[in-house]
Amino acid sequence: MYRSKGDSIATIYDYDWGNVYDAITIVLNNDESLSLYFKEMNCTLEYAKSEKRIWVKTESLGIGAGIYFIPLSNSKTKVEYVASRFYRNIFRDKKIEQIFKKSIDILNQNNMGWPS
Repeated sequence: MYRSKGDSIATIYDYDWGNVYDAITIVLNNDESLSLYFKEMNCTLEYAKSEKRIWVKTESLGIGAGIYFIPLSNSKTKVEYVASRFYRNIFRDKKIEQIFKKSIDILNQNNMGWPS
């Protein structure tokens, strides 16, 4: 899917990819508005940390999007959200920005648990 991508949105974090992955996972698993959004869109998440990606799966199309973690150095990571060219409406830009913002807040607080 990545090579035949449709729409994509990316951001760069000043953290190693493992910590970024964990922070984004925390956001995806604990943010109530995102959980409701996934439910409304009939999507599920499949985590593949060893592959440095998170799949967003739909009932009808299988993988509808991917979140890719691309290490740029030991302390810099590019995260790219790529929607399948067949299913571009899984996330709106504001939802992706919400995930990015909340995960960077967790990283900046050096708090790898959900906000205390």
